[in-house]
Amino acid sequence: MRFLAALKDAAIAGWCELRRYETGGQVEDVVVLEPFRGRGLARALVCGALERLRADGCDFIFVVADDNDTVKDLYRRLGFDDIRRTWSFWSPGP
Repeated sequence: MRFLAALKDAAIAGWCELRRYETGGQVEDVVVLEPFRGRGLARALVCGALERLRADGCDFIFVVADDNDTVKDLYRRLGFDDIRRTWSFWSPGP
């Protein structure tokens, strides 16, 4: 796992994780801090992550996003396809 950070005015404005799995890669936890949102930093982070994972020889790259998470719209604009949905359930116990 590696991290990629976005800097704005010498401050960390956002980050994401890059994960490598044999021949594939994952972009995970794309975060842009509130004061820096709306400036294209999430796009820059994801594009930077894609470049690095491709340079590492990844044959495929994937992301995981919650259905109500707005970053999924960015992923679609950057060419990711919605290929699978999963569901998680939680029980408070007996």
